[in-house]
Amino acid sequence: MKHLRRLGDVDSMTETQVSPRQLWLFAALTVVMIVVLCFSPGFGILSLDDRLGKDQALLDPWLGYRAGEAWNVLDTLGPDGRDDLRTYYWVDFAFAVCYGVLLWVTIHHLAIKSPWRERTGMRTALCSLAALAAVCDIIENILVLVALGDFPAPNTLGAAGVFGLLKFLLVIFAVIVVLCGLLSLWAGRHPTETTQCDTVPVKQTFVALRAGSAFLLVLLTISIVVEIFLHELHKSISDFYYSPTRAVFVGGLCAIGVCLIINRAESDLENAMLDGAGLMAFVVAFVPVPRTNPDVWGKLTDGEVLDATGNNLSALFATAATATVFGFVSTELLRGKREKPLPPFAKVLLGALLTLLVGAGILGAITGSQFFVDNAHGFAAGVLFAFIMAVVMVNAAADKRSESSKASPNLVLVAVMIASVLGWLPWGSYFDYDDWFFWLEASLLTCFAIFWVIQTQRLNGTMNGVRSGAARSSTSSDATESEPSPSVSA
Repeated sequence: MKHLRRLGDVDSMTETQVSPRQLWLFAALTVVMIVVLCFSPGFGILSLDDRLGKDQALLDPWLGYRAGEAWNVLDTLGPDGRDDLRTYYWVDFAFAVCYGVLLWVTIHHLAIKSPWRERTGMRTALCSLAALAAVCDIIENILVLVALGDFPAPNTLGAAGVFGLLKFLLVIFAVIVVLCGLLSLWAGRHPTETTQCDTVPVKQTFVALRAGSAFLLVLLTISIVVEIFLHELHKSISDFYYSPTRAVFVGGLCAIGVCLIINRAESDLENAMLDGAGLMAFVVAFVPVPRTNPDVWGKLTDGEVLDATGNNLSALFATAATATVFGFVSTELLRGKREKPLPPFAKVLLGALLTLLVGAGILGAITGSQFFVDNAHGFAAGVLFAFIMAVVMVNAAADKRSESSKASPNLVLVAVMIASVLGWLPWGSYFDYDDWFFWLEASLLTCFAIFWVIQTQRLNGTMNGVRSGAARSSTSSDATESEPSPSVSA
């Protein structure tokens, strides 16, 4: 108990208070609990899974579950199986405490040995990930036990699934923090010499990445044009999902989303908007536009769309949140104290982003809301186009502030984008032209593609200038070193 009370005060802990012996103790307890929960006769996971058969699985190992799915599992177990399941969840309380304390102690032990040890506030927040995971696990257990007592009319299974998903996400985040801490510790013990890398492969990769983004849009355009000539013009680009273009539509949008996310922009604002546009591209690809015609090509039932959307979006948002935490934590742990600390608004934005990702994942994967399925595509597409227009506007504003603003193509592209919106909206509203939205989307994407190509050429030229300048500087320095000094020649 004395050691547990010390663990509650993270800021007062010192390196000697978290010994390797304590780490091994909590690790051994966690392993023992895993063995008990898996192999115990009657209430163990293996015994309960045998009763469920191949078509169902025990609730606790799931990455979240819906109320209907959980009810089916409880009904299949029968009275005796539900009694054993109740025993399982009582034992699981001890397991939650064991792995929560283990992760807490491990994160703290690694943090105080890293260059990040002085940042007590963030260290406390990272250690709290483990505590929150254990708390979510305990709440899930309580809700499932309540549902077992109320069966066959449980009311808490849906909420239990939500806390089950949060538990898994927080455990994943905590494990990522541990891996980053191990990497930081290993890097501190094995310093490597920094060598100047060849800029040619780096530049070629950069140009190929940006050019590949443009060619992915060309791929989607060609597929749509072929579909128009062979069959018909749909009311929007998203409607081509219900056509032979589907594979190119989904794969192309996912690839474009990856390219937008991994591209590093010149400003933090532009970079954030590109990341947001890339994330929304995945949502547009994964959530089909609602069908207006039941006889469309490759039609899916409402249940199939709901299941696919829940699966895909839960994977998307969990991956996005995990990648965000991994990028932030790994950068902080490996660099130690940042030269330019994040401003308060950036920290609030990061927290809001993670909350949004987790909340949207819960909404799409757990609740199975039909409202979400019906409106997620349109919302994501609107945000995607808003972001790409904003990126062009930010660059146009930067061009206007610079000295070379006399002939800025970005200003022209912004004018064309605004004219497209103001032109096609009344055309479709007042003249009843069914395909106006398709041409509006095509106009905005064409302008963004032109902007992307122009920016790629400009950045390529800048890199060539930097490289040639560095080469000239290196040549001049070599010449200076080889030239004898006046005192020597004298």
